[in-house]
Amino acid sequence: MSTHSLIALRSGDTYQTIYCHWDGYPDYMLKMLSENYNSWDRASQLISFGDASSIGPKLSPEEGKESEQDECCVFYHRDRKEDWNSCRPVCYVAKELFKQNTPYIYVFENGGWTVYPGGRDGRVPSPLQWAMQKYTETKQKAEEIKNENTSAL
Repeated sequence: MSTHSLIALRSGDTYQTIYCHWDGYPDYMLKMLSENYNSWDRASQLISFGDASSIGPKLSPEEGKESEQDECCVFYHRDRKEDWNSCRPVCYVAKELFKQNTPYIYVFENGGWTVYPGGRDGRVPSPLQWAMQKYTETKQKAEEIKNENTSAL
């Protein structure tokens, strides 16, 4: 079963947005976006490919390899050869974006990723603080384990 999500780049009052079919739950997507697409340039590059089947840590496959690698994003237009007009990024204003019927909306804004619930009445909802906090705690725990392993050597 898939967990759909929208991924958006906020610029003022507009949101350049793509759809992603797989792994939209925060444990995966928030971590993936925060660790691999956490700058305006990287987020913009991600959005520029249009709708995605899945998001991985790499935008493109290694030269000479197919894009359906575990480590690589799979985009509908580039990789599945779907018509660009059906999967290109869509520009929304907040009222339209937050009405979209999707469980999670990831927005790159203010220099980082925020996750919001989708399918609301068009008002900008509060971020999903539990997901943001869980990501922060998981990241801190991983750093502690890394430090422990390094000092044990």
